[in-house]
Amino acid sequence: MWGFVVIGLCLATGIIFFVVLRDPETPKPKLTSPVAVASPAAPPPAETPATRVANAKTFAQAIDLARPAFTDTTDELGDGAKLLANYAAKKLRWAEVQLPAETTLARVEKDPQLERGKRLCATGEIVRIARRDLGDRKLYVGRLRTAEHDDVAFVAAGTTGDLVKRSTGTLCGAVLGMSGDAVSILGMFDLDENRMPLVEQ
Repeated sequence: MWGFVVIGLCLATGIIFFVVLRDPETPKPKLTSPVAVASPAAPPPAETPATRVANAKTFAQAIDLARPAFTDTTDELGDGAKLLANYAAKKLRWAEVQLPAETTLARVEKDPQLERGKRLCATGEIVRIARRDLGDRKLYVGRLRTAEHDDVAFVAAGTTGDLVKRSTGTLCGAVLGMSGDAVSILGMFDLDENRMPLVEQ
């Protein structure tokens, strides 16, 4: 009988000591929220054809990049001209167009697709000339007629100086194709102002 009493007292004492000595401030494990995984950075936007042409190092490189857009058109500023203008209107130098001719008007008329992008100069009387702004790029479009009565549709970068209707001028540049019945060329006129460094124009 006393044995049960002693055992009971021991158990009671142990329970009291356990309750008293147990630290009530013991923190419970905290639930942690899942760590957010950063999504990979979005890739930079793809470079557009217009940007690639604008960033070309030379007129020849710009022509190669823009050539797929060269087509026959009746528009004064076709897609090919607009694309190549991204380079020409800001960077083109006379030295880049004053090169030996790579084709002739007759060859372009015969097979425009084969001659696109080749260099050509044409001299004649200006039939029409007008300014056309393409964004912040200033261009001049029009037609000139050669002494052989061939019509040339032109897109001119740089300056056109005092050239107006019925003036005679020489334009050198790259063949775009045909514009109606006229060979289409993008380039610049042979003027003293266009021979200056670009910063002096």
